[in-house]
Amino acid sequence: MQNAQSDGARQSWLHRLLVAWPYWLTFIFMFGWNYITPYFDDDLYYLKETPQLIFSQGVHDYFYWNGRFVGQSIMRSLTSGNRILVSLLNALVFTLLLALILTFARSRTDQHTTVYKTVIVILFAFVFLPAFGQTVLWRSGSGNYLWTTVINLSLLWVYIKTDFLTTKKNAAGWVGVPFFLLLAFIAGWSNENTSGGTFIVLLCYTGYRLVQKHHVSLLHYLGMGVFLVGYAFLLLAPGNKIRTQQTATAAYKQVGFIHHFLTGFTAVNASLLQPLYIIFIVLIVAAFVLTFYFKRDGFLMFKAGVWTLAGILTIYVLSFSPTGQDGGRAYFGGIVFMIIGFATLLPNHFAQLDQFPGFFFQTFAILLFILGGLQVATGFVDAYKAGAALKTRYAYVQSHQTKKVLKVAPLYYWPQTKYALNDNLQEIGTDPTAFPNDGYKDAFGSQVVIDPSK
Repeated sequence: MQNAQSDGARQSWLHRLLVAWPYWLTFIFMFGWNYITPYFDDDLYYLKETPQLIFSQGVHDYFYWNGRFVGQSIMRSLTSGNRILVSLLNALVFTLLLALILTFARSRTDQHTTVYKTVIVILFAFVFLPAFGQTVLWRSGSGNYLWTTVINLSLLWVYIKTDFLTTKKNAAGWVGVPFFLLLAFIAGWSNENTSGGTFIVLLCYTGYRLVQKHHVSLLHYLGMGVFLVGYAFLLLAPGNKIRTQQTATAAYKQVGFIHHFLTGFTAVNASLLQPLYIIFIVLIVAAFVLTFYFKRDGFLMFKAGVWTLAGILTIYVLSFSPTGQDGGRAYFGGIVFMIIGFATLLPNHFAQLDQFPGFFFQTFAILLFILGGLQVATGFVDAYKAGAALKTRYAYVQSHQTKKVLKVAPLYYWPQTKYALNDNLQEIGTDPTAFPNDGYKDAFGSQVVIDPSK
């Protein structure tokens, strides 16, 4: 009997390893992509950081630039860390992001997620995540967006997918409580937009449990309170006001709050009319309509609706910000929430569907495999070319060390897609002491300026 149970357990683990091949493949691919991705702009300032310097600069930023102590500290650690180790960690965190998305998207009746759904959601993320190169590959960006989003989703996983907050604890169980509260505090302090979306999900989940008369523990509320304390640390940082004063345009400073909101709201609307976002929105709406007419699962629609609403509000709160309404990296957390909402409505098997929704989802899957695969392949080539151009410049700077200002040629290739880390980021100019020129001094020991005539 014991041998039979042992064989069954062994087969179960073997089955899980086999169906996890999309994750393994993604991890290997992303490790290679991270490893060949060069440093750029902000990265160049932090290549030689020590743990003490990372902490002290984080404190300085908090009082004089922005409140993102958590994201900025992760960013500096990634930039100054061992290249192989950092590439492994970044690939692992991206893979964990995908796993969390699929975990939240799994329905109550499905014991596991099929390979079919896993591959679709992975491709969907590759296609629709905003500013992929800046939020996933660029070390300065991944620390502030990819990593902080995974931290927030990890907190939500504890709330929604575990019984940690509802079961009575023995002495061993209470050992995890300080770590849970630390996770809640860090998640709140991590990213203005994503943390706000996380709290919306927490509120909806708490409200659902109360309406259903499920037990809501004191630890549940305590975690939310600690999260809000961390969020207050982020929003009320003294450096936020200083940064706004230094980066906001003169026109922004001269108009009132309502004008700020209306201008930002209009800019967010315009950004969502980009072709890729239009397709994204159409697919989400179609998934809701098909689920309503053919599946009629109220809880499934509520669950998907909460994630989608949190994503929409996370994006539209940018209407109050002086910048970030261009559909770029500030949308990362919001789009992740909306991807979870869409993935929640995806069937685990085609056999679960009636004829018409089955036709829709099969057509969608085929088109995603073809067009999504082509887009990612094109983006990878574009990112490789853009990275090669940067590496050529860095090699030139390192081979021409001088105490004088070194003139360098413009990059021979500029990216065409969102998958390159320097897509829409700032190129060096003619002032060797301005950003991002002075980063070259920190990284390579030489001051540089652009020379358009080269």
